[in-house]
Amino acid sequence: MFNIIEDLEPGILGIEAVGKITHEDYRDTLIPTAESMMRDGPIKVLCVIRSGLTDFALEAMWDDERFGFKHWHDISHFALVSDHVWIRVAASLFT
Repeated sequence: MFNIIEDLEPGILGIEAVGKITHEDYRDTLIPTAESMMRDGPIKVLCVIRSGLTDFALEAMWDDERFGFKHWHDISHFALVSDHVWIRVAASLFT
């Protein structure tokens, strides 16, 4: 699931990923929150992936790719914080 991190500076979307990430998490939480913030211009994203992340559904991976390609110009900065080795490997593909 995604938890929105509250009390950040305006224009910063904070997301905590825990448990299982599903298509519904993107549809109901991340996408509407991000697109609402993007109405005011590009945003910065802080994504925290804790050790409690247990699964990332295939459809959610597709949602992530689609959202990223659609909004690549609407995100000015992206910070990823995680202690998962596979996250570090996956993120290194895009840096």
